[in-house]
This record gives sequence, structure tokens and C-alpha cells, in this order.
Amino acid sequence: MICRNLIVIVILIGLFSIHTDCNATEAPGYIITEKQDTLSGLIELSRFDQLTGGFILNGVEQESFYSRVVFKGKGETQFQAYFPKSILGFGFRYESVNYFYQRFVVERNSIVALENQQYRFLSLQYKGSLDLYKDITFIENPHANKTHERYLSFTSYYLFSPQKGLVRAEKNNQYKTVGELLRYFGIDGKFTATIPHHANFNDLKSWLVLYDYWLLRK
Repeated sequence: MICRNLIVIVILIGLFSIHTDCNATEAPGYIITEKQDTLSGLIELSRFDQLTGGFILNGVEQESFYSRVVFKGKGETQFQAYFPKSILGFGFRYESVNYFYQRFVVERNSIVALENQQYRFLSLQYKGSLDLYKDITFIENPHANKTHERYLSFTSYYLFSPQKGLVRAEKNNQYKTVGELLRYFGIDGKFTATIPHHANFNDLKSWLVLYDYWLLRK
């Protein structure tokens, strides 16, 4: 009986330690200042899902990075929160994966004029002939009846080039197909002709990878 109690105590202590240590972890990273200086240090990573509140066993919680990053530079003793209006971007490496976020001004459809344009950190999904970025936003769920249903998340993709700027990758009056959007960015018409009209805008990464491979084989 005593032995069993000791085992229970050891397990509880272990679980408590895991909970305490894993609220957040750190990863080597950097921020890019308004003056385009790169400052090295540590990025704080939350281990809890913003949407559900659940503990993340694998990987890191990324949703918060679209609106802020918590960073501690070399020689500094405390972490500090940085928002899109104050830095150009940031990056870090965790579990052999590189993450990079860049600041953009994102257009919104809002009845409030001040909300039509927002500074956001967008996450780089692919870098090649064109760069593909992702944004995740949350809105309150008016039909929620459980805690984990209080918010809904929406994912948006954006294409970027220095010549054309940032364009949201979605079907609209200007770009009805993936091919039309890519042609706007100067992608070779011989390649865009191979893209089906029903191709999903969310599959842009696959088409960008294929295009860069197609260029190598020309």
C-alpha cells in the first residue's frame, strides 16, 4: 500500500512538473527591426492551442504569431512582446523546422474604416518564383454553446512578389481561376494552361512547386 502511494505521488509530481515547464518553451530565433537590423535571441513558444485551450503534444502553437511575437534578445533578461507595427518580421527554428513571419498590410472588408487595413505577421509557406504566405484569423462564434466553440478560425493565403505586391489568393471578379491569378503575377502561360479551371486556391503551394520544377526542365 505504501509503495502504491509512493508511485502515485511520483506520477503526480511528474505531471505537475510537465504542466509547469510546458506552459511555454523557447526556441532560437530573431526579429527584424524597422531599420532592417536582425537581432538574435530566443522566441517564446506557447504549448497551448489558442482555439481549444488544449495542450499541444507535437509542434508549437502558431496562431498567436500572426498578431505578436514574444522575444528576448541576447544579453536581455526578460521577454518582450512585439507587434506588427513595431518590427518587420521574425523567425525561429524548432524541432528541425524553420519558421518565418513577415509583416504586411492586409486589406479587410469591414464596415469600420479604420479596420479596412491591418498590420499582420504572415507566415511564409513557400519561397520560389513567387512567395506564398498564410494568415489565420479568429472571430467570435455567435452560436457557441461550449467553451471550445467560442471562436472560429479562418485561413487565408496570399501571393507576393516585389513587382506585384501582396494579393489574396481567392476567387473573385478579377481572378476567377488559379491560372488567372498566376498569369497576373507573370507565370508562363504555357504552364498556367495546364492548371484545371476547377483547381482549388488552397492548393497553390503544389502549383508553385510544380512551376519551379517545370522551369528547371525547360
